[in-house]
Amino acid sequence: MLYLDLPGLYLDIHHVARKAKGLQVCALLGDGCDEGEVLLALGAETEVAFADMLPDSGLPELLRRHGREAVRQALLAAAPVVAADWGAVARPHVYRPASAASPCVCEGGAAAFLLPLH
Repeated sequence: MLYLDLPGLYLDIHHVARKAKGLQVCALLGDGCDEGEVLLALGAETEVAFADMLPDSGLPELLRRHGREAVRQALLAAAPVVAADWGAVARPHVYRPASAASPCVCEGGAAAFLLPLH
């Protein structure tokens, strides 16, 4: 869980997908009263999407209370911390085929890029 610079707001990350251009992060944004899903695309540029905007969701009320743009700016400010914590650059995909004696790093999604982890 990450507390944002906007008082009372937290980001509870539940899914991170590593993509060729960075990370895609799915998280629960909340303030203790209301919460909802947000998506962050972290890479050369950071994008924020408020994914849970249904009327019965708490996200619309949270955004009204704190200000949509202020929340967006707080999420953008947190992006470098999220990227560092989740290893946007340094965490390789580890792949261990049944025939391998030791794990390998698989970058680029193809077996041609297998490198031993020695």
